[in-house]
Order: sequence, then structure tokens, then C-alpha cells
Amino acid sequence: MTKTRQLSEEWTPCPPGTLSSLAGDERFRQRRQFLVRAGSTAGAVALAASAGWLVFRNGGLATEPTYGGIACSRVRQLAPQFMMHQLDAELTQQITVHLEQCDECRTLLESMQPKTAKDVGHRETVAACQCSGCRRNDLSTSLAQTESKVSVSADLA
Repeated sequence: MTKTRQLSEEWTPCPPGTLSSLAGDERFRQRRQFLVRAGSTAGAVALAASAGWLVFRNGGLATEPTYGGIACSRVRQLAPQFMMHQLDAELTQQITVHLEQCDECRTLLESMQPKTAKDVGHRETVAACQCSGCRRNDLSTSLAQTESKVSVSADLA
């Protein structure tokens, strides 16, 4: 009990208004801390949105190679038409220049080239071959024969 008495003797009363001033200071500190956190969060969100807008405005993070005025993705998209000679002269020229400079696209188009009989390794007779080129030719021939039979029977009737 003696210790309690000593503490109470050392305690001095606060002057009037001191506690309310300290409470006001604490509220101000808490508000400022809240605003700093909220401002930091808003700033981070704004920065991320700005960075995203800049990235996607320029077409994405990674830009793909462009040779001859045409991008690789466009060459891959037009490859079937290019191989069947269905493109206009300007696009054909752009793709040709692109293929001279881009190894990946050139390799892709070379892999799409139809295989010749020598490359495929036909069996002894081409009729026994089951490669896609021979099957396509057999199908075309069969369809032509069927159409000619249908037209002959229609003419006879």
C-alpha cells in the first residue's frame, strides 16, 4: 500500500482543457493516417490504371515482329489464302518480303506445303497410297465420275 500512496502523491492534476486538447490531437492524427492510407491506395490504383491504359493503347505488352509491312500474326492468318494464290498482288508481295526475313513464318509455310509423291514415299502403286494428297485426288475423281453418271442419267430421262 505504500507504493500506491507514492504514486498518488506524484500524480498532478491536469490543467483544464488539456485532455480535450490531447483527444483532439489524437483524432487529427487518426484522420491524417486514414487519409494517407486512402490516398496511397487511390494513387496506386490510378497508377496501375494509367500503366494499363498506356500498355493497351500501344497494342499490348509484347509487340510482335513486323517485316515487309505485315505482322507475323497476319501472315499466319493469311497463310492458307497465300498458299492457294488467292490474295491480291500487294498482300502477296508483303508476305513474300516477310517470309524472306522471318524464319518462323517461313518454317510454318514450308510445313504447310503439300508433300510430293517422292517426299511421301508412295507405295509401289499410287492407287495403294493413303497420303492426304492421293486420297484427295481419289475423292475428286470419284466425285467427278459420280457427277458425270448423274448428268448422263438425267440426259437419258
